[in-house]
Amino acid sequence: MEMKFFIKSFLTPVYYYFWKLYIVIMGFIFKTKITNGFDIPIIINNRNRLTFLKKLIESLEHKGYKNIFIIDNDSDYQPLLNYYENCQYKIFRLDKNIGYLALWQTDIYKHFIKDFYVYTDSDVVPTETCPNNFLNQFFQVMKSDKNLMKIGLSLNIDDLPNHFSMKHQVIDWEQQYWQKESDDNRFYIANVDTTFALYRPFMKGGASRLKMYRSKKPFSAYHMPWYNDSANLSDEEKFYIESAKTSTHWTAK
Repeated sequence: MEMKFFIKSFLTPVYYYFWKLYIVIMGFIFKTKITNGFDIPIIINNRNRLTFLKKLIESLEHKGYKNIFIIDNDSDYQPLLNYYENCQYKIFRLDKNIGYLALWQTDIYKHFIKDFYVYTDSDVVPTETCPNNFLNQFFQVMKSDKNLMKIGLSLNIDDLPNHFSMKHQVIDWEQQYWQKESDDNRFYIANVDTTFALYRPFMKGGASRLKMYRSKKPFSAYHMPWYNDSANLSDEEKFYIESAKTSTHWTAK
């Protein structure tokens, strides 16, 4: 057991070193074609979410973002399927529920991986006060720091309602991401999962040993389920929870 632990402790940083080196080299070979943050593709991962998906898309459109794509994880919520019929954006329809890593566990990533892209769950919505050009600002920061692999919007925790039963658990957990500031004091150095985040080309998924930022307010977002009335869930929310075969950290709870 001690030998296995030693080998893992030695190999893990080596693995991440070469992964980062690979990302930097590939980014050098394949020059970005993006010149403006508004052109960055935004890929939304969705399953049986309609209300939150619409809120996210409306928020993005209001801020001027139109390069939007949806990955649907074999949804069976009929109102959502009806919405898809008239949706103006490209939808990648999966025949099974891959889950929150669907972009990277299918061939869909091949459409986007050679340049900067955004990946997000469908229940994360930028706040009204989040600047419209936030992605362009993230884009410029990432271009200036070759070691930075991912920048995500921070999630509001100071406005959660009392009728959300897990309010205090969420606050206790999320506070860890609001601690260590970047050198320029504009960001927090913190891991980012599949909440709303900008990725460097060839960066796949999350890796806790690679450099990531979470933005400070006003560059923040609502994690919409945290605003639910836990004692009076909507029919849509009940359907979503009952059909969530794969889950993220908070969905499972």
